[in-house]
This record gives sequence, structure tokens and C-alpha cells, in this order.
Amino acid sequence: GRLGVAVYGMHRSDEAPAFASRFCHGRFVWDLDERPPADSVARLLEIGGELGERPILLPTNDETALLVAAHAGLLRSRFRFQENAYELVRGLYDKRRMHELARAHEIPTAETRFPRSREELVALAEHTCFPVLLKGGDGIRLSHRSGLKMVIVHTRDELLARYDELEDPNDPDLMLQEYIPTCEEGQWMFNGYFDGESRCLFGMTGLKLRQTPPYTGMTSLGVCAPNPEIEALTCRFMKALGYRGILDIGYRFDVRDGRYKVLDVNPRLGATFRLFVDQQGMDVARALYLDLTGQPVPRARPAPRRKWVVEDLDLISSLRYHADGKLGAGKWLRSLTRVDEGAWFAPDDLRPFAKVCASFARRAARKLRASPERRDPDRVKHHFGRRAEYWQRVYDEPHLEAVIYRERRAAALRWIETLGLESQARVLEVGCGAGQTAIELARLGYRVDALDATPEMVALAASAAEGAGARQLRTRLGEVESLDFLDGEFDLVLALGVLPWVSGEARSLGEMARVLRPGGWLIATVDNAAPLHALVDPRSTPPLAPLRRAARWLLRGGDESPISKRHRVGEVEGWVRAAGLVKIDSISIGFGPFSLLGKKLLSERGSVRVQLGLQRLARAPILRATGAQYAVLARKPDRPRSRLASGQKMHQARRAEQRDIFEPAIEREAEAFGEERAVTEGEGAEAERGAGRSR
Repeated sequence: GRLGVAVYGMHRSDEAPAFASRFCHGRFVWDLDERPPADSVARLLEIGGELGERPILLPTNDETALLVAAHAGLLRSRFRFQENAYELVRGLYDKRRMHELARAHEIPTAETRFPRSREELVALAEHTCFPVLLKGGDGIRLSHRSGLKMVIVHTRDELLARYDELEDPNDPDLMLQEYIPTCEEGQWMFNGYFDGESRCLFGMTGLKLRQTPPYTGMTSLGVCAPNPEIEALTCRFMKALGYRGILDIGYRFDVRDGRYKVLDVNPRLGATFRLFVDQQGMDVARALYLDLTGQPVPRARPAPRRKWVVEDLDLISSLRYHADGKLGAGKWLRSLTRVDEGAWFAPDDLRPFAKVCASFARRAARKLRASPERRDPDRVKHHFGRRAEYWQRVYDEPHLEAVIYRERRAAALRWIETLGLESQARVLEVGCGAGQTAIELARLGYRVDALDATPEMVALAASAAEGAGARQLRTRLGEVESLDFLDGEFDLVLALGVLPWVSGEARSLGEMARVLRPGGWLIATVDNAAPLHALVDPRSTPPLAPLRRAARWLLRGGDESPISKRHRVGEVEGWVRAAGLVKIDSISIGFGPFSLLGKKLLSERGSVRVQLGLQRLARAPILRATGAQYAVLARKPDRPRSRLASGQKMHQARRAEQRDIFEPAIEREAEAFGEERAVTEGEGAEAERGAGRSR
């Protein structure tokens, strides 16, 4: 635009900051990512006809670059653009194919594995050196599914959990890539333009100083620096492939063998292209323009130490680097000295920058004010649908999260054993998941309805019930906020881990109370807003939760994660009262993992030992309200309050009377993890205890 060239923009909404630029000659609102390709191509052809003279078409993201390459035959009649075979463009985007291309042409690259199933991943994890990168072979697909292109995982359990969360079981595509150890200045980029004979007409190299998201994403602060080795490596690679046009490629220096290894190839205009501006003002976009209009492209005259920043994203990333102890205030200020250009700020074109600042402020203010009260039910269903297999296995896993879930179920079953329910009592479990708890209740002789809002979960529960021969268990699809049952149908309603995921907690509890008969029981759990492990770590302390939500929201580009909510003990008990129920008992469940400033203090095994020890003390004054989860037992009145109070005392007496019968599951967990017990009694006493358990 500054050269007097008429520039038109296309974006999915008219709110794009670039549309506010005085150099934007015209705008076209069209969602190229979401509209059918045939419609998008037709629209582009229509625009090309309106503008005339075969304007230059310049894709700026992965999806549009693939669209242009796939329909080059049609678009060529109306536009000029960099032309490469679709197979080459697709191959450079696809991480598996790119890995193969690099190896075939002897270009150093990171060690990568491509598991085709969870079983293969488990086998690979046994021989994996952590941390590793979990990436999508097709980054576009993964980004559409999860809003992420990669994550760093540090342990085997984290790897399996993230795999279950991110993988598409119907079409596995995730891959494991080694996390290359590097030095402080080890993240390199090459930005260049290659002509029709794959000769590099313009090329420059630079360093990533900070990224967004931190450690894995695009450059938020970069600096130009010469690197002849990377330039030669890239030119040789592109010549061998016959590549033409703008290229953005990333490398990482491996301190183990002293080689630069290619990580990602973007066969299009990269987001950081304005970092790479030479002393004459040339960049790759101008190089492409000159070449496609038949003008000579001057050789690059690099401007060493030129610095470029994405103002809003780098601010948020800097907070994360600071929290991780990698960026002090002084170092941050020094890093911003002598910045030559910002992604948004330009003295001669201030409106885009003003628009970005206003948008940034609005988003931060909304996030600070907002409570995650409103959750998208479809997003919740999608989340559990993708993790259905995880919930099928979790009760058998050895890690801390699974131990806490087992204790949650055991606590509920211990309560149920003390309620004195009749044989064939009607029980409703909402949010039944994979059905393990519902099956256990059916084995106790109850008639169980197991309900879940996710089809994948209902299918797993039905299959498990059939395999267990649980004929008194019926599974069905349904929503807890509008239960399809008559008033007073059930003697017991069980809701383990359901309330954190619903949009209306009070309404859901009201529905559960409605379907209870007078005198019926409710057991429900929530995720605690003030768990002990968060209280002892300044970085995760509850008062700072709104700021953390705002930072997460901005870092993830609008991702509404987390999609579940933590609750205060008081508000849960308030909802119970509002539903017309009376609280009879409560308990905290789960302690840990403990950390300091985000760094784990204990190994997985050590965390489990601490959990088992603290769980024994869960009714102590401090611990009774600071577990990771909070469980409440409530009853629907069928008599005056004074008699109900007597019923509460009777329940407590019965529980005390039966404590030897229903030995807590944490004792068995302790045995499984090798805890030693002091033997202080003789054989006769031991035999007497054994007889007590038999009773």
C-alpha cells in the first residue's frame, strides 16, 4: 500500500484490524476457512473478474494456501499467484510427509514417531525421553478440533491424558516429536522468495526471542541475525523439491550434535514476514510482487539486529515466561529496546493499532468480569466424547488423578451402604460415564437408571453393563437439567462429577430433587474452588483466578477453556437448600498434586502417598473443606425438621456402627503402593480383627 499498489483484503468478518488501515483499498467479507471450497473458489473468481488485470492472490494462512494450490487451474484465469503442485504444498504441511521429505533429501530433522493407536503410544511411551511434543500430523485438523497445534508433555501419564483429549480415535493423526534441547538463541527462522526455477531471489534469517503460545507457537518477538548455514540448507532443500514462491520455515539448534534441524515448513506468507525487511525496505511480499509483475528483484541487504514485535500477544507471553522464572522485569524491558517495527503500531497508520488495543481491553475486561457460568453444552459433549475411552480406563490407572476418582466412588458407596435402602430400590445415576459405578450399584441389588448426555459414554456404559451381566441396569441418553422422569421416582440420585460441567447448577439440583421420593437421598460432588494444593501455591491461589482466566483466554486466542467450573463449598450447600434438600453429611476428597510456582514438588508415586495419608484425615478441621473435590449427602424431607434431625443422628450412628464392615478404599490403595504398617497386636487380636471384617 505504501508503494501505491491497490491492496484488497478478505476476512471472515468486517472486524479485522487490517480493514481499518488507510492502505486497505477495499474489503471482502467471506469465511474461506468455513465455506465450502467450491463456493470460495466461485467467490474468488467473481472478485477477480470485478478487479480485472489478473491481480496477485496472496494466501496468508494454511487453509487458504491449500485452497489456492488445489484449485490453481481455475484461479489461474483470473489471478497471478505462486504456483506449486498441490501434492508438494500438502506434503510440506503434513508433518509425516514433511518428515519423510526432509529425510529423503538429507535435511536434519527431529526424531518423530507416528503411533496409529493408543496401544502403540503406550509401547512408545515406555522408551520415550521426556519432554516431547505431541503434534497433529495435519495441524489444520488438530487446530479445528482443539484450538491447538501442539503441546509439550512432560510425563507418561500426561502424554496419555493429552492423547485421549486431542486424538480423533476414528482417524488417528497425532505424532510424537522429540523436544530438541537447545541454547537460549536456538530457535531460528528463514524467510525467503524462490522464483520459477527454485532460485532464492530474496532470503533472510532471524531468531525467535519469544513465542505465542510460549515455547511452541509463532514468534511474538524476533530479531534478524545472519545464519549462512540455515540459508544454504534451506536453498538446497527447496531446490531439490522444485519449490516456488514465498517460504517461511523454522529450525531448532540441537546442542547434542551441533546441527540445525527443520521443524515446520509454511509454503506461504508467514505471520512474521515484516521482521525480515532489508536495508532497502524489501520483504518477501514485495519480492513476490516484483517477480510476478515481471520486474527485477534486488538481492537482499540484511539489516542485522532489526527487531519486530506483536504487541498484544508478546505482552501476554511475557507474563507466562516471567511466571516460569525465565524473564525478569529488567530483561523484559531490555528486550523491547530498539524495536524497529510492531505488528500493529505504525505512526502513519494508527487505526489498526487503536482497534487492536480496544479489542484487547474489551476481551480482558470481559474475562475478568465473567464467571465461567455459561458453558456450551455441545462443547462439553464433544470433550467427553473424545475422552470416552479415558473414562473407561481411569479407575484402573495408578496415577494420582485415578486414585482420587477411585476414592470419590468409594466414599459414595460407603455412604450408600449406611442408608439402609431396601432391596430393589430405584437409583438414578446422572453423568454415569463409562458405567462402573452404576454396575456396582446394580450388583448390590438396586434397580439402576444410568443417564449421560454424551452418546459415546452411554454406549460404553451399555456395553459394560452387558458384559457384567447387570440386568437391573438401564442406560439412556439425557440431560440432567431436564430429567425425563416423573416426580418422586427414585430412592437415591447419584451425581459424581456432574455439576462442574452443567450450565445451571441450581436448576440441575432442583431436577434431581424433583425425581426423589420424600425421604430419598442425594449424593453429589463438585470440584472445590479452594483446594489445599492451590492454596499453598502462590501461582494458583484462588484470588488470582480471574486474572489467570483472562491470560488463558488471550493466550489461546479466545478458547473458552477450561469448560468446567470449580465451586465454593458454601454455594453448593446453598443450592442444596434451595432445592428443598437437607444436608446430612459431607467430606473432602483428593489432596494434590502439590506444587510451588507451578513446579511439581513430588513424583507421581510420592503424590499418591501424600494423598492416601491426607485422605485418612479428611474430616480434620482444615482438611474437611480443602480437598480437590467436595461431596455432599442430602435428604429430601418427608417429616418435620426435628424428626429429620433425629434421622441425621441415626445415619451417623449407623455409619459409626458399620465402619469396621466398610473399610475405606484408601487402606487398600496404601497397600498397593507399598505402605508399611506397624504391627502392634498379637495374633489373637489380628484374628479378631479379621473376624470383624468378615462380619
